[in-house]
Amino acid sequence: MMRRASRTPRNRRRQSWRQVPPLPPPPRPLSPCPLAPPSPVRAPSQCGRWAGPCSARPPRMRTIDLGCLITSNMEFAFPLFLLTALAYFGQGERIKHDAMELEQEEYGQQSTQRSGQWERFVVSQKSEADPLDKILTIAKMSKPVGWDPVQLAGHFPAIEIYKTPDQNVRVEGINVAPGDSLSASTYGATQTAMIVYAVSSRPNEVELRFPGFFLPHDERRLEVVHQGKIVHSCKMPSDTVCMFKFDYCNPENVGRRYTVRAISEHDGSVLQTERLYTPFPYMCAASPFTGRNAPVMDCSRLDGFPAPVIPDIEKTSKRGFAVELEFMAKNSSLTAAEGGPEALEIVRQCAAKKVAGTEFEKLAKIWNWEEEPSMVPFGPRDGMPESEYVGLMAELTSPGPPHVLFGQAGIADVARVFHVLEKLDVQIGLWAQLHVHINVRSAKANNASDCCLSTDELINIWTAWSKYQMVIDEMHNPTNVDNIWAKPLYMEDLIARGVFENMHKTRGTSLPIEDACEALYGPGNCDSKGAKHFWTPPGEGFQDMEFHHGPPRYYAVNLAPLPVKGTMEIRQNAGTSDGVRAQRWIQFVLAFVETFKTGVGLDGFFNEDFDKDAADLAAAQSDASFEGLFNEMRCHLDPETSLLYWSERRWRRNDPKCEYKKAAVVNAK
Repeated sequence: MMRRASRTPRNRRRQSWRQVPPLPPPPRPLSPCPLAPPSPVRAPSQCGRWAGPCSARPPRMRTIDLGCLITSNMEFAFPLFLLTALAYFGQGERIKHDAMELEQEEYGQQSTQRSGQWERFVVSQKSEADPLDKILTIAKMSKPVGWDPVQLAGHFPAIEIYKTPDQNVRVEGINVAPGDSLSASTYGATQTAMIVYAVSSRPNEVELRFPGFFLPHDERRLEVVHQGKIVHSCKMPSDTVCMFKFDYCNPENVGRRYTVRAISEHDGSVLQTERLYTPFPYMCAASPFTGRNAPVMDCSRLDGFPAPVIPDIEKTSKRGFAVELEFMAKNSSLTAAEGGPEALEIVRQCAAKKVAGTEFEKLAKIWNWEEEPSMVPFGPRDGMPESEYVGLMAELTSPGPPHVLFGQAGIADVARVFHVLEKLDVQIGLWAQLHVHINVRSAKANNASDCCLSTDELINIWTAWSKYQMVIDEMHNPTNVDNIWAKPLYMEDLIARGVFENMHKTRGTSLPIEDACEALYGPGNCDSKGAKHFWTPPGEGFQDMEFHHGPPRYYAVNLAPLPVKGTMEIRQNAGTSDGVRAQRWIQFVLAFVETFKTGVGLDGFFNEDFDKDAADLAAAQSDASFEGLFNEMRCHLDPETSLLYWSERRWRRNDPKCEYKKAAVVNAK
C-alpha cells in the first residue's frame, strides 16, 4: 500500500470559501421503536406536500430476527491502570434512584433508561474532574460503592466484551496522524505509521461477570439496547451464564449500534455502559474504478447528464453548501499512485474535455481542482486486482462565493459532477471522505441562498447530532464509524464532552457567531486567517511545535472552518462514487440543519446543571431511533423514501462484500 504523504494544511491549500467579513450579532429500524415524546409541532402548512399534517406518524418497522447466533473464541482486554487508580483516588458515592422502573425483564420492551440511571455513572464526569473521574469516564464505569479491596476485586469491570480482531473489518494502513500530529510531536522525525483508523475488531459476545466473592446487594442485570428497545436482558446470579451473542448471519443485524449496560438490581444504578458496533466487512460498498476494461481514464465528451434524484430540494433548504471529493483517476501504466501538480493537471484536462460544450462547462472553470497527495488506493489486502493499486490522485471542491451551491441548481451540479467522475473512471479509496460544508455566516456565499446561523442555532445543530449519533452511525460504512478523522460526539469522549460544556455555558448569551468557534473549541483550535495554526499540546516546553490543526476538528461535526470559510463541516460520510448516495446524504445534512437549528427536542439538555444535562444527552443517545429522527425532520424531506433508504442502508446495493458468510464468521475466531 502506498505510503500516505504528509499533507499541506488545508487552510493553506484551499480558499474556495473566501474570508468572510464579520456579521452583526444578531424500516425501517430494527424494531418498532415508539417515538420519543413529541416535540412542539409546526403548522401543517409549513411542511409542504411531504408530510401532510406534521403530527403524522411514520410507518412502523419490522422486528429483527436474532437467531443464528455464532459462538467464537475471543479476547478481552482492560486497562490495568484503572484498578490502580481506583485504589488510590477519592471517595465513592452511591446515588439512590427513587423513580426507577425495574420491571423490564422481557425482550422487546421499551427502555425507560433516562438520566436517573446514569447518575452514578456520570458523577465521575464533573466539569472539574480529578484524574480518577477522567479515567472512569473513558472506561465508561461508575464510581464503586466503596474502596475496600473486596469491593473492587472481581467487581470491575462488570461487563466482559469478547472481540475478534477480524481482518475483514479492520481498516488499517500507513498514514499520517490527524492534524499531522505524529510529525509535529517528533519534530518531523516520524511522519507516518501503521494506523487502524476506524473499526478495529468485531464484538461477538457480552457477558455479565460474576463478581467472584459475592457481597450483599451484588445482584445485577445485563441489558442490551438498540434504539431504545431492550433486545436482551438477563440477571446474575442465575443457573445460566448471563450473556448475549451478536448475530452476524442476518445482514439486517450488521452495521448496528448497541448500548450494553450492567445495572444494579439493588438500586438501579448503572455500573458500566458500553456502546458497541457490529461492523460490516470494511469493503462493504467500496468504490473501485467505475470503468471496467479500459487501462486509462476516459476523456471523451459526454452527451448528457442525469437528473438529480432529489426533485425539489428547495423544500428541504435554500442554504448554501459545498462538497469536497477526493479520488484517483485510472492510469494502469503507472507503477505507483501519483499525486502532485502534474497528476492534477492531467486529470483536470481530461475532465475539461468531457464537459466541453455541455451544460456543465463550469466544472472546468469555477470548480476548484487541487492537489491530493494523500489518498490511499486499494492494495493486496483488499482483494482487488493490481490495476486498483495505481492512478492519478486529485481533489475537487465545489465553487466558493459567490457561486456556492444551493437549491435545485446546486443538487443538479452534484448529480452532474458524480456522473462526470463515473464516466471518467475513478476510484474512491477507503480513506477518502465526502465532506459537506454548510454555510453559517457568509452573506456573500450566493446572493440567492439563505444566510445565516446564530451561535445558538449552531449549538443546537451540534447537540442534535450528538443526540442522534448512534442512529447516524448506522447510516454509514464501517470505515466512517469511530473514524479517528471523524469521531462521534459521545458524552464519554472527553473532548466532545468539553465542547458540549462550553456550549452549555454559551447558549442563550447572544454570543456573536464570529466568536463562536474559539468560545466552543478553545484557543488555537480554529482555522486562522494566516498560514499558521497555534494549537500546542498540553505540558511545558512544546510551544515551538506546529500542529496543522487541534483535536476538536476531527469530529463528525467540525466548527473549525467558521473563522475563515464561514462554514461548519460534516465529516462523517465515507467517500463514494455513488451519486445517488451523495445526493441523499447532502439532503439529509441540509434537512438536519434546518430542523434542529430551532432547538426542537433539545431544551431538556440545557435546563439544569451541566452534569445532569450531559447525563440526559448520554441517555438520549441510547434511546434515539430512526423513526424518531426522521419524524422530527418530516417537514424538510420525504420521510418515507429517506427513512427507508437510510434505515435499510440501500446504499449497499446488494453488494455481496457487505455480508458475512457463516463459515467466515466461525473461522475468524
